[in-house]
Amino acid sequence: MRTERAPRLGPASVALALACACGSPPPPPSKPPARAASSVGRYLPLKPDHVYVYDTELEGTGERGVLMLRVEVGSSGVVELGVGGRKQRLRFHEDAIENVTGGYLLKAPLVVGATWRGMSGTVRVVAVGKRVKVPAGDLTDCVETVETESSSGAVRSVTTVFCAGVGIASLEVEASAGGEYARERAVLRSFGPKVDLLTAPPP
Repeated sequence: MRTERAPRLGPASVALALACACGSPPPPPSKPPARAASSVGRYLPLKPDHVYVYDTELEGTGERGVLMLRVEVGSSGVVELGVGGRKQRLRFHEDAIENVTGGYLLKAPLVVGATWRGMSGTVRVVAVGKRVKVPAGDLTDCVETVETESSSGAVRSVTTVFCAGVGIASLEVEASAGGEYARERAVLRSFGPKVDLLTAPPP
């Protein structure tokens, strides 16, 4: 029997999917990362000091929250995504966006059925040219991926929608273990340059 609660998911599950904690310093890249526009990079056009705000909801409990994803450029051009004190470090290549700790976030060719090694499982492209509507707007030219991992009877999947010129529009984490099931979803509310309230001009 499926129930809508599981100890494997909670308010932090989407944050963990958006930004993994990296326990050791990343090794220096063998060559400078490519940030040139490409068929892959345009689906995650990260800009320094930009902030993405997501509305989250834990299904079955009605629990809602807000997540803020901050973009920073670290040493050697590595791009850092910060969520709730955790960081995910990415390197941009002409045909892929690579996690410093291993695996890929996106990888060419972006066609339905394409697969690659992700952060913790296998990523598969399930849709291209997708259109989605989120609080941030009606977005087109989106790619949807699903990363799946299983261990000791537990199954976890992360569904991510990347939209051209925007980045991550939505993210859904599902987990099942021991007959229990849970799902948490985050949708993009807004994005843009970080605002410093101490220096921002009055309205």
